[in-house]
Amino acid sequence: MLDENNTIFITDDSGNETAMEIVLTFKEEETGKTYVLFQEPDNEEGDVFAAEYDEDGNLTMVEDEETLNMCSEVLNAFDEEEGN
Repeated sequence: MLDENNTIFITDDSGNETAMEIVLTFKEEETGKTYVLFQEPDNEEGDVFAAEYDEDGNLTMVEDEETLNMCSEVLNAFDEEEGN
């Protein structure tokens, strides 16, 4: 579930909820799919996760290599723009 405070709440298979920090959201123009890139707050390792989400806020974790690579390219371009 997404909220307006730059936080996403991920629920695991056991029902445990974890707050994650949203890094970036974007819409892939070719497919029309919307993605959210997120990480654990205060994550020093830089691990970023990707999920597709719909207008109801339902998340589907990205698992296929091609989509993960596309998300990584978008994040790298964003970081370059931001000077990170």
